[in-house]
Amino acid sequence: MAQDILRIIPTLLSAASIAVMVTNNQTVLIFAIRFQAHFYYSPSFKFFVAANGVVVALSLLTLVLNFLMKRQASPRYHFFLFLHDILDVQRQLQ
Repeated sequence: MAQDILRIIPTLLSAASIAVMVTNNQTVLIFAIRFQAHFYYSPSFKFFVAANGVVVALSLLTLVLNFLMKRQASPRYHFFLFLHDILDVQRQLQ
């Protein structure tokens, strides 16, 4: 159960950050000229939204597999799930 909760929380938080980034916009008035800012104006913000999308997709996939395999889970399944998590952490650190 703790493993499921630790997978649900980042999924929800990443989905919330995607929603905030996509729906947020800002308008600044400088010398009577109006400038608007959106996430798609910056490549780093586009990457941030895409990376959070990948996190949500992989977390949901892992949650679904975890619920489906819970009855017939073998030690080999848990090893591969652990290996997948390690590779995810390695990929995020690079």
